[in-house]
Amino acid sequence: MGAISLLKTRNQGIAGRFHGIQTLKEGKPRHFVDAQNKATSNWMRYVNCAMTEADQNLVAFQYKGGIYYCTLKPISPGEELWVWYGDEFARELGLIRNKNVCSYSSKKSGHLKIHMRKHTGERQYTCEVCGYLCKQSGNLKTHMRIHTGERPYKCEECDFAFKQSGELKTHMRVHTGEKPYKCEVCGYKCKRSDHLKTHMMTHTGERPYTCEECDFACKQCGDLRRHMRIHTGEKEYKCEVCGYECNHSGHLKIHMRKHTGERPYKCEVCGYLCKQNGHLKTHMRIHTREIPHKCEECDFACKQSGDLKRHIRIHTGERPYKCEECGYCCKHSFNLKTHMRKHTGERPYRCKMCDFACKHSGHFKIHMRIHTGERPYTCKVCDYACKESGSLKKHMMIHTGDRP
Repeated sequence: MGAISLLKTRNQGIAGRFHGIQTLKEGKPRHFVDAQNKATSNWMRYVNCAMTEADQNLVAFQYKGGIYYCTLKPISPGEELWVWYGDEFARELGLIRNKNVCSYSSKKSGHLKIHMRKHTGERQYTCEVCGYLCKQSGNLKTHMRIHTGERPYKCEECDFAFKQSGELKTHMRVHTGEKPYKCEVCGYKCKRSDHLKTHMMTHTGERPYTCEECDFACKQCGDLRRHMRIHTGEKEYKCEVCGYECNHSGHLKIHMRKHTGERPYKCEVCGYLCKQNGHLKTHMRIHTREIPHKCEECDFACKQSGDLKRHIRIHTGERPYKCEECGYCCKHSFNLKTHMRKHTGERPYRCKMCDFACKHSGHFKIHMRIHTGERPYTCKVCDYACKESGSLKKHMMIHTGDRP
């Protein structure tokens, strides 16, 4: 499907004419761009109509009131530019005839026999494994690799192997860096024609994949497939170490770093390492001093959207986390998690020096000072030092004379 048909699905489109382009809206002619006069037209008037839709190397599309050509495949120097103006105009030129008649000719009877299957719809070759039908023996041979697992096309640079030669050709661009497909609107370059097709939706605004359950719409079928797991509850990806399940392969990949300890994202300023790109982006705000999230009720500002969301509960009084055992409500999920230890008796923080165990990390940190001898709280009036802030507060009453 080219850019023309993509635009038509949005009730807009273009159809070619000699020395001009007719624009359509809701399937009806809107206005005609006349390129007959050389003084008021440009080079686009010289692009000829391709003999077949498959022969085109350009596609026309509308963008912000203008009409552009976009390349669909690499074009060599000296190669003529061809565009398919649409089936209606092609019929006027005699390029498309009735379905049962065409001008195909060949030197071998076998080629004609294969060609005629396009008109008859005959699919002579059947897969004995799954019943797949196709018109050519070569297509069946390629299909059988799905069942045999054969991958005859191997990359000489890495361990990748493919079932089709075209897949290997596309893969090799990973190593060569070649990006033959270019967007004529913004200059974006990519390695595959389908990637360019998806990119063009950025300019057209088209979102052809829509969810039947909600209003979600997207540009790629893969995004819709992942979205549907929200409604089905399916969790396709599972961690073999701890049983964690998720909807996205990317989420599982990030989760696995908990087990491997991998931290692939590094801060070039201070060397900080983290597991997710988003964490590095948030960390960089320490150096840039950017505080993008601001409270509309007070002067509070923070670096992360989650922190702002939690802060807003101070103003709304919302306590979304509730204990099913006793009805206790709180503003933060970690507070509920800590609270639940009252019911379960869990004491996850255990001292390796003695038998002490507790429910809170803060209590454990204070306990460890018994073994380390650390006394971080010091009196500014005398030499007194202690392990807890509460002890220092009581001590200060000696100097202030306060008797609460």
